[in-house]
Amino acid sequence: MGILECRSRESLRKRRKLYNKSMTMENVSCCTMLGQKGLIKKHEFVRVLIQCLYSLGLHKSASCLESESGIAYKSKEFEVIESEVINAKWEECIKSLHGINGLTDEMRCSTLYLVIKQYLLESLSNGDDSTALSILQKRVSSLKLGTEKVHRLACNMLVCNGKGAGEMSDNVVELRRKLLVELEKLLPSPVTLPERRLEHLVESALSSQIDSCLYHNSLGPVSLYEDHCCGRDQIPTETVQIMDYNALSLLRLIMKGIVKWLIALCCAVYNASKEVVEEFGYKVRGLRSFAPGQGKAFAIRKLFLGHIVMAITIVLALSDCLQILTAHQNEVWFVQFSNGGKYLASSSSDCTAIIWKVVPNGEFTVKHTLESHQNPVSFVSWSPDDTMLLTCGNVEVVKLWDVETGTCKRTFGDHGFIVSSCAWFPDSKRLVCGSSEQEKGIYMWDHDGNELRVWRGSRMPKVLDLAVTSDGSNLISVFSDKDIRILNVVTNSENVISEEHPITSLSVSADGKFFIVNLNSQEIHLWDVAGKWKKPLKYTGHMQNKYVIRSCFGGFNSAFIASGSENSEVYIWNRQKSEPIEVLSGHSMTVNCVSWNPGNPQMLASASDDHTVRIWGPAKSISK
Repeated sequence: MGILECRSRESLRKRRKLYNKSMTMENVSCCTMLGQKGLIKKHEFVRVLIQCLYSLGLHKSASCLESESGIAYKSKEFEVIESEVINAKWEECIKSLHGINGLTDEMRCSTLYLVIKQYLLESLSNGDDSTALSILQKRVSSLKLGTEKVHRLACNMLVCNGKGAGEMSDNVVELRRKLLVELEKLLPSPVTLPERRLEHLVESALSSQIDSCLYHNSLGPVSLYEDHCCGRDQIPTETVQIMDYNALSLLRLIMKGIVKWLIALCCAVYNASKEVVEEFGYKVRGLRSFAPGQGKAFAIRKLFLGHIVMAITIVLALSDCLQILTAHQNEVWFVQFSNGGKYLASSSSDCTAIIWKVVPNGEFTVKHTLESHQNPVSFVSWSPDDTMLLTCGNVEVVKLWDVETGTCKRTFGDHGFIVSSCAWFPDSKRLVCGSSEQEKGIYMWDHDGNELRVWRGSRMPKVLDLAVTSDGSNLISVFSDKDIRILNVVTNSENVISEEHPITSLSVSADGKFFIVNLNSQEIHLWDVAGKWKKPLKYTGHMQNKYVIRSCFGGFNSAFIASGSENSEVYIWNRQKSEPIEVLSGHSMTVNCVSWNPGNPQMLASASDDHTVRIWGPAKSISK
């Protein structure tokens, strides 16, 4: 008799005593309910607790709870099967599995296959080839297994015959333990419990609380000590920076005026008489050590001029800092953060695009101003690796820019192909551009300008907007005002969704599973890319009738949707709610586009006809 068998028999004797002692207690506890609503069965709750203690390695505590409660972690049915496996009573084990009620045919077949497989291997290791052959012929055939599994068992016979009996027997104990683990996973409750059941229940409860939390916007563990509920300080609700050409120009003019005034004052002091200088030195704080009558006019002039020079230096330095934030001189139509969140690109009707750098303290500085388009720049798109940027001129061409140097590397399209929108594939090597002209369709190029693929023809309508999912498998385009085409570029299968009202823009979630479209009916619709939904989720509250308004996903796990509006405000929705949870005021004209920072779920940018780009952050950012 092996050591494992001796220990298992001793353990089983203890467990049988526990069962005999606790059957009455368990029957009583089966009728006992816990919780304020009386939904929790006591014996199930205790059994799950015991399983959790065992999984945490607290075996003594688990055993103590079993003894005190009279409730065993393992069911009587599984205890019998466990004993039969440990003691190699394979025929009895097969009968026990047949006797368990509630098993589907597939589940019963799977468990029997595992047991018969172990039975077969051990028969071969013991040199009992006739029994092994009988098992293969009778037991296996009765399971109606597929050809593949039968061949696998036959191969196992050949492999085992090539091994020595001693080598096989050394692994028997471990193989039986693995078999029990697999059986425990396959058998249904209450025969066995699902693995780590208590952890799963707690995580489900926390997930439910997070899903119902309107403002949850962070990654990390959630406390079990109280119900989870975030405040509005988790999302951007206050303006933390404005990139405004007019305001900055005014500040620079003021600073230039201060510099001129300081220079004039400096000249006046230098050219004044000795008596005036000495009197001035006595009155000005910091120069009182030079009293009248001491003949110190030269020293006073020298010290005062030193202060003036220092003041001029500080003012000029501040003026230089403000010059870095030179923004657009006309309506800002588009804004988008880079995929890593370290840059922001904005484009304007002033025919320029600007690449802003997000510095560590959350402020923005201009990295490059891109000036090459002849028409207003209506659209930008970052390459997935953030090394390149595409800019679309309005009824014009697409230009490819190097983010590091700010140089234009290539132009796509010409007078015969007017581009309306563009998007990248995830390899940062391929891009697609859609034309706003009928029959021109969609072109795919590589970043070197080589044409790779074209979708066009007499039946091809104009393309208003397009996007590529993050896995690169789906090309989503808006055409003919009201239709959305989801094309799988691998299989060439497609799905068309028709809206009742004209669509103005399209945005895809970071995981590539969902997309939103803005309609001029003052609604935003959320669809699934897989095409399983018959109806979209709808979001309302903003204003959109005449202009192109763009929305975006954002926040942790893309849990929010943000959109501009024609009433000069920014709207934020939790994806679970159709009404906005926040309305952000600050702009003075139509907000055309918004972008949520992928690297900072608490940062949002908005672009407006008031010539500004606003950066929004949590309210606490202002106080800091």
